[in-house]
Amino acid sequence: MALKIKKYQILGGFEPSRIFLRRIKENDLEWISQNIKIARILVLPKAREYFERKNLFKSFKILKNDNDGILFEVCFAFDDELLNVVKAWISYIKIIEPQELNTKLKNSLLEYANSI
Repeated sequence: MALKIKKYQILGGFEPSRIFLRRIKENDLEWISQNIKIARILVLPKAREYFERKNLFKSFKILKNDNDGILFEVCFAFDDELLNVVKAWISYIKIIEPQELNTKLKNSLLEYANSI
């Protein structure tokens, strides 16, 4: 049996914090976090064209672009934000730094492979 709200009273308006509104406006990441993380990833030449055309990362800097691929410095808020992109392009992307993130990726892939 579904219950329905029959009477309600609006108690007052909601005023968002100016600090949070400023953070949202200034944020150039997909997710808001006070702890911004930085990684270096290498996109191999076979995926170069796609990554040059599409901005898969909101906040990035190209550190090197040569025959070995494109070396990006990427800012992100949560590990999975970056790891999900890397997993989708696993044959064409390598995490160079931080090593802990690369280890987390390897452990996740091993756990998956062992479960199938």
